[in-house]
Amino acid sequence: MFQSYLRSIQEIPVTLGLIVIHSVLYLLLMNADPSFASLWMVSDGSETLKQFGAQYNPAVWEGEYYRLFFCAFLHGNLVHLILNNLGLYVLGRLVERLLGSKYFFMLYLISLYGGSVASLLWTSPLAVSVGASGAIYGIAGALMIFLIFDLEGDFVMTSAGGRLFFFVLIAFNFALGEWFEVINDTAHIGGFVAGAAFTVFFWSRIPGRSFPNWLGQAVLLALIFVLGGITYRGLHPEKGGMWQLYKGAKAFEAGDAKGAKEHLLLASKQKKGDKHTLDLLGRVYVQTEAWREAAGVFAKLTKLSPSRWSYWLQRLTALAEAGDKVGTKELMKTIRKRFKSEFRNDTFRALFLAAAQEVRPAIQIYQQLLEEHPKDANLNNNLSWLLLTAHDKKYRNVPMALRYAKMAVRQSHGKIAAYLDTLARAYFELGDIKRAIETEEKALSAYDARSQILHLKRQLGKFKKALTKKAKKAGAVTKPATRPVKARPTTKKATQ
Repeated sequence: MFQSYLRSIQEIPVTLGLIVIHSVLYLLLMNADPSFASLWMVSDGSETLKQFGAQYNPAVWEGEYYRLFFCAFLHGNLVHLILNNLGLYVLGRLVERLLGSKYFFMLYLISLYGGSVASLLWTSPLAVSVGASGAIYGIAGALMIFLIFDLEGDFVMTSAGGRLFFFVLIAFNFALGEWFEVINDTAHIGGFVAGAAFTVFFWSRIPGRSFPNWLGQAVLLALIFVLGGITYRGLHPEKGGMWQLYKGAKAFEAGDAKGAKEHLLLASKQKKGDKHTLDLLGRVYVQTEAWREAAGVFAKLTKLSPSRWSYWLQRLTALAEAGDKVGTKELMKTIRKRFKSEFRNDTFRALFLAAAQEVRPAIQIYQQLLEEHPKDANLNNNLSWLLLTAHDKKYRNVPMALRYAKMAVRQSHGKIAAYLDTLARAYFELGDIKRAIETEEKALSAYDARSQILHLKRQLGKFKKALTKKAKKAGAVTKPATRPVKARPTTKKATQ
């Protein structure tokens, strides 16, 4: 067994070496951020990944070009790491033997780069991208070329059914990338095309093949030219919609609502139907309480991504806040039909009932859920916000809302901006404006505050304005009335 292991190291050193590098880097990620021990998605690991060298297009534009390569050695969670290492081993042990370690390593780097520059040009500048899958798709592209050209089975012995199964499997994997937004299908396509083109060049150099050598060289030159052009355009985005989206995102993070809106509207014109642009524009409208505009944006998003229930929730909220009772009622009917199975879940149903301002049943559901899960921070926060903001004032209960808000903050250790914001609103409604300001400032310093920055700043400004108004009013009441005192005439003593 040991001899077999040594022989495999000699035959596929690049494949095994890459698997080791991926695994070691993931251990370092886990050491830096324990949330990476999660089997599935890491919700708040993007900042850690950026620090380790993930592809983040704005950083690449600012000169951090190493990210285009280093991103492929990082992974977002354990499942991501395991699946990519498994795919690399299955494909790599075959293709590395076909090409030899030197050409296999060249194939890997070219495919990796093809995926990264494709992402640089065509993916959202807000995305943080990691993973070896672009390079692995390049290996799959290389194997595809062998299966197409090697019909006699000199290099890869397989049946016609085996070839067909491989092609169907590749098509299915590309389809998965289109279905799941978290998958960077752009990198997969870029890596696949680059890997296939490089292997055409390699095939033309195999002695005894009928494929002309000059054609292989022409394909390689075309690949270099295309990658160079994509790189140049990707590194100079100033005139495109991506740049406007980036500028809009920067303005959003800085709390500049006007600047964010201006850039995102330009981006939406240049990149019509782009979900990232519309998503951020919708958030700007929601956080600045431009409800009509928000409803319009989320109506577009529900058409583009009809299965994403969060867009339907935002659209419903915007219509209700805009006072469109008829539109809210009709949309709620549509949502109930579309998400029929999801509505059996109490938490899901309560969210939508609250958004539609069907307050009484929403409160009842939240209270029932809290009897079972009294320390659930999210449930406590949602009920608190509903008790503070219900349109029908007979359902508002500020003291009770304060109690639920305090529980949410306590259970989250005061680290979640949304929960702190709810608590600040409760203090404000009770007239404790100074404490409301202090709490809202804590919300602004929370790790997740950037996603709600416009709302948080708007609330803080509202609280400070109320405090100033209160101070002026108090000063006008307490200041004693004074009558002007006439100055007595003074006489100078005559001196001799």
